[in-house]
Amino acid sequence: MCSYRNFFIRFPVIVFSFCFISCSDVLFPEFKVENVSYDDNKVTVKFSAEVDGDSAKKAISLQEDDTEITGTFFCSGNKISFFPKDGIRKNYDYDLAITTLCEDSKGISLEKDFHYSFSTRAEHTRPEIISISPANQQHIEDELEYISIVFSKPVTRESFIDSLEISPAFEYFLDFKDDDKEVHLVPKAPLTLNTDYTITVNTGLSDFSRNNLMEDKKSVFFYKKKNDFASCAVSVYDKADTLLATLAANENKRNISTDCSIRFDFGHKMDFSAASAYFYFTPSVDYKITKDEINGKYIIFELSNAKWNTEYNVTILNGLPDVYGQRYEDIKSFAFTTDNEKNAPPCFVNGIVQTSDWSSQTLSETDDFCYLSEDKNYSNISFSEYYAAGTGKKAEAYLSFYSSNESEGIDVYSLREGLSVSATNSCCQIIIKTINRIELDSIPKKIKVLFGEDFYGVSKKVSIFNVIFEITNTSKSGEIHFVLENVIKDSLNNSLERKYDFILNK
Repeated sequence: MCSYRNFFIRFPVIVFSFCFISCSDVLFPEFKVENVSYDDNKVTVKFSAEVDGDSAKKAISLQEDDTEITGTFFCSGNKISFFPKDGIRKNYDYDLAITTLCEDSKGISLEKDFHYSFSTRAEHTRPEIISISPANQQHIEDELEYISIVFSKPVTRESFIDSLEISPAFEYFLDFKDDDKEVHLVPKAPLTLNTDYTITVNTGLSDFSRNNLMEDKKSVFFYKKKNDFASCAVSVYDKADTLLATLAANENKRNISTDCSIRFDFGHKMDFSAASAYFYFTPSVDYKITKDEINGKYIIFELSNAKWNTEYNVTILNGLPDVYGQRYEDIKSFAFTTDNEKNAPPCFVNGIVQTSDWSSQTLSETDDFCYLSEDKNYSNISFSEYYAAGTGKKAEAYLSFYSSNESEGIDVYSLREGLSVSATNSCCQIIIKTINRIELDSIPKKIKVLFGEDFYGVSKKVSIFNVIFEITNTSKSGEIHFVLENVIKDSLNNSLERKYDFILNK
C-alpha cells in the first residue's frame, strides 16, 4: 500500500520534467552550420537560423596555406559570406574556422567550434628529386659538360632558380628538358681544379600545383682532386694581419709579437672538426680558433695571453684527417720567440725619496734619503728636524723606469693612477701632490749621483719622474708603503711587468 502511494506522489513530477525537456527543444532550437560553399571570390556559410552578423565576423577566420587572410563580410539572413582580399586563389589549401562566439539573432551560440577545410590544388603529390649527376661524393676526373637534375614531375622554372644553391658559385646556362622534369646546368667556363662543389636544391622548389619539395636535397662532387695528402705551410701574422714570418720545422723565428696569429694552410680540404686534438702549444697559451668554413684549407690560432720574450712551440700531430679520410702522417713542431721590442713590458729601475730639506742642488752629508728598492725593503727611514711633528712639509721623490725603445716612455696619467703611498699606525701622513716627467738633462746633479745609473748608455727608453709629496710627521712608529701597480703603462699600452711594493720602517 505504501509503494502505490509513493508512485502517485512522484508521478506528477515525472510528467512535469518530461514536458520541460520537450518544450526546451522547441523554445531553444540548436544553432548550427548547415552548409559551406565557395567560389573564386568568396566562402559562404549557411546556418540553421538567422545569424548575428557582428558576432559572426568576430568568430569566423580563414587561413590560406596556414596564413590568416583578411577580407570583407556580407551577411543576409541565415547566410554570411567572406570575400578575401585576393579572392579564392588556385593551388592553395584553405581552412575555415568558426568559434562558439558566433550567435544567431536570438543570442544562441554554436554548440562547438566548427572547422571546414578545402583545397584549390589540382593534386597534392610533392615533387621529388630522382637524381643529381655527378652523384654525391663522386670524383670527377674528366671535363664536366653539365650537371643534370631529374625531378619526379614537372616543376616551375622560377621556383627552381630560387631554390638552387651552388658552392663555390660559378656561372652557368640552364637547359630545361622533358617538359621541365629535368634541367641541365651548363658551366660557362671550366670549373676550378681540385675543388669540392656542393649542389643544393631547397624546399622552395615547387610543381605547378604549388606542392613543395619535402626536404633539401644536397650533392657534393670533387672536381679533379689530387689523391695525395695536403701540404702544409705555417705563417705568423701580427694583429694587423701583416706577415711576420714563415715558420719551418725545427727552426726558431724571433722578433714575433705577443698578439700574433699562427696560420696553417693546407693544399686541399681538411676536416677540422676535432682540430684541438691535433695542435698544441708549449708552454700553454690561450687562443681563439678560426677555421676556413667554406673550403676547409686553413686554420688560424689567435694568441691572447702570450708572454713577452718567451719561446713557444706549436706542434701538429699525425692523424689530422682531410675530408677524404687521408691522415697527416708527420709530427712537426714550429718554434717562435715573442721578443718583438714593441711588446717589451716596462720595468721599474730605481727610486729615491727625500727625508730632509733638499734646497741645494748638490749632495751634502746632511741630506737624508732612502732608496725604493726591493733589496732594501724594511730599511729604516728617519725624518730630520725639518719634518717637525704635526707640520706638513714638502718632500720629493724621483722614480726611473725602462720601457720599449719603440715607445714614448711611461704614460704619466697611468703613473698617477698606479702610484700610491700609505703609512701604518698613523706614523705619518703622505699626500701625493704632483707627478711630472723630467728630461735626462734636467735631473739634479745630486739625483744623478744617487741613481748611480748611466741612463744614456741603455738601449731602452728611459722615463724619469719627479713626485712632489706633502709629509705630515708624527711621533709614532710604523711602516711606509710605496706601491706601483701594474696599471702603469707605456705609450704602446704595455703594462708594468709586475706590481712593486717598497716598504720602509719608521
